[in-house]
Amino acid sequence: MTKSPQRLQERFRNTIYQHHYSIRTEQTYWYWIKRFLYFHHKQHPTKLAAGDIEDFLTHLAVDRQVAPATQNIAFNALMFLYNKVLRIEMTGVNATRAKKRVKIPVVFSRREVIQVMAHLDGDHLLMAWCRIKAK
Repeated sequence: MTKSPQRLQERFRNTIYQHHYSIRTEQTYWYWIKRFLYFHHKQHPTKLAAGDIEDFLTHLAVDRQVAPATQNIAFNALMFLYNKVLRIEMTGVNATRAKKRVKIPVVFSRREVIQVMAHLDGDHLLMAWCRIKAK
């Protein structure tokens, strides 16, 4: 009797256990692998190439506007799938990278407070000054 070929998820799960990854990493990686496969209309990953990985990662950055860390996790999941599970060497994947969001300052600097207060007059200046002194 011949052994039936393992399904992709079974192969993935066995490989991730062999490499001692955490259950949370397993869940996260499988989530991104599924998203990748659905993006490519459920084609088997052996039929897809580096360009298809680039298309998916670019889609995440441009259309879905994910954070750079999220895109990196998806990339790592796909590299694990190809390099460790399928044993297909994937090199030269160059996708559009997600842009790091600019953090907007929450607090004014001392100089900025002075600049704002310079534009206040009368009661507004007095109220602002009282609030500063109360803290």
